[in-house]
Amino acid sequence: MSPPTISSATDALHALAQRAGLEPRWLDAWGRPQQVPDDALRRVLQGLALACDTPAQCRASGARLDAEDAALGLPPLMTADRDRPVAVPWPDDTEDRPYQIELEDGSRLDGTAKPAGDGTLRLPAVAACGYHRLHIAQAQTMLAVAPPRCFGVDDALRAAGREMTGERAWGLAVQLYGLRRGAPAGMGDLTTLALCCEAAARERADAVAINPLHAGFAALPDRYSPYSPSSRLFYNPLYADPAVVFGQSAVNSAIAALDAGTAFAQHEARTEIDWVELSRLRLSVLRWLWEHRERLLPQASLDACAAFRRAAARRCTTTPAMRRSRPTASAKRPTA
Repeated sequence: MSPPTISSATDALHALAQRAGLEPRWLDAWGRPQQVPDDALRRVLQGLALACDTPAQCRASGARLDAEDAALGLPPLMTADRDRPVAVPWPDDTEDRPYQIELEDGSRLDGTAKPAGDGTLRLPAVAACGYHRLHIAQAQTMLAVAPPRCFGVDDALRAAGREMTGERAWGLAVQLYGLRRGAPAGMGDLTTLALCCEAAARERADAVAINPLHAGFAALPDRYSPYSPSSRLFYNPLYADPAVVFGQSAVNSAIAALDAGTAFAQHEARTEIDWVELSRLRLSVLRWLWEHRERLLPQASLDACAAFRRAAARRCTTTPAMRRSRPTASAKRPTA
């Protein structure tokens, strides 16, 4: 028997890589085709304990993955495009199977999955984007449905009631924490952002793009990157301007009581942000204001705060992402 050709060996390697969830080929940001070197693919696959030195080993490793998937049931997370049929891996695809989808908003979809003849069951298209719970036979999994493309500039303009007629849209990109408004805050806050947006609007800008504002780690101020938040359900209190709620006089009282005026002025004069120290300083002001809220805020504001906290608590207990942050496949597929 002649040895396998380079083409057949490469095809077998790439087929195993894709079966293992790797992408040997892709298009870069400029639309140019790129390919992972075969040696790099082999090292990654071998790191996953998948033998791949020969086409026979690649096929054997692929068969092992198929057997493991069949034994484990559905994967913990499946993805689908909105308005396109959903393919569910199901080796015993010889008969119809009833299914139910619990949508993220609490509503349900019921139907029957049809065998596709290729080791999958086909569900009708799902129109609602989000993280849903799929139940089929005795198995269940998380089903993430996404739009076919990202929300783009044209979509944003249409949503804002703007139709461009030959004139190009333009905007600013800013790091919120880098903005300044003359107040000794040490970093930019949401009031500064509002002033920036107003200035941009006066120049007829169409957008202001900002860094993520999600919640950080209050107890670990050294983990300050806006791109690694502790939660994407809530926002980082460091960006809040407490004067909007409490008034500048109350904020001044907090700074004076904490003897923090000099420290704030020093942080404001720095060319770089000392996140660790500034975070502690800004949070100490917020805590002081919170501890004295009963005498600083009118009753209407206190009632609104209590209502907000109740709503946030409900959100934590009812949002699918919080209830099922680490979904697991529940049961093996029935064979009959």
